[in-house]
Amino acid sequence: MESDFLDSHGNELTEGLASLNKLSDIDIDAMDFRLKNVSFEIACDVDNPLIGDQGASAIFGPQKGADKSMIKKLDTLLSHYSRIVSSKLSNDLSMRPGAGAAGGIGYGFLTFLKAQQKSGVHIILEKLNFNQYLFNTDLVVTGEGRFDNQSDRGKAPMGVINLSKRHNCNIFVIAGSVENDKASEIKYGIDKVFSVISNEVSVEEAMASPVDSLIATARKAARYYKKNYLDS
Repeated sequence: MESDFLDSHGNELTEGLASLNKLSDIDIDAMDFRLKNVSFEIACDVDNPLIGDQGASAIFGPQKGADKSMIKKLDTLLSHYSRIVSSKLSNDLSMRPGAGAAGGIGYGFLTFLKAQQKSGVHIILEKLNFNQYLFNTDLVVTGEGRFDNQSDRGKAPMGVINLSKRHNCNIFVIAGSVENDKASEIKYGIDKVFSVISNEVSVEEAMASPVDSLIATARKAARYYKKNYLDS
């Protein structure tokens, strides 16, 4: 996919994100005409919009090291970008759920390709026919890097959790870090949440020996399961 981003003098912007404040027009004719006859299904694991308090900059910026000043600047640039796009294409999809995925790539797919977004984890679970593995399953273990209030916005673990709950499986979550394990267990109906980072293991220690730290946490989960489900 290719289109020319132009400033007020008709010159193409070549400086990436930093030059978006100069964006004045988009030459849609530069796009490959064959895309008009292609349908796209986009796997997306978040429902964040492009801009605003729940947008790409505010939510995912801090995860990538952006400070408050950078986040404000990024959101301003994306807001300007979306206004130009909306004016050019006669639509406004900046607040559409999933537009903020992958730093705003979701917005690009939705606006320029008129793609349909679908939960990434649902696509994978359907392809795997995951249901077939749950009929006689006692315990399902899932997890991610950090399990927090963003996890229930379409991320993979929640897809696994919700499907497993339908089959009355016991559910464990193992994550690198957890915002609040007890609250998460109650909120999402999880039997037990285990965090690699804990009182015994600091962030620095976990990062220094990630495999060993994960193995130790998995063993902790196994001991807990044996004690509370097999021996009782």
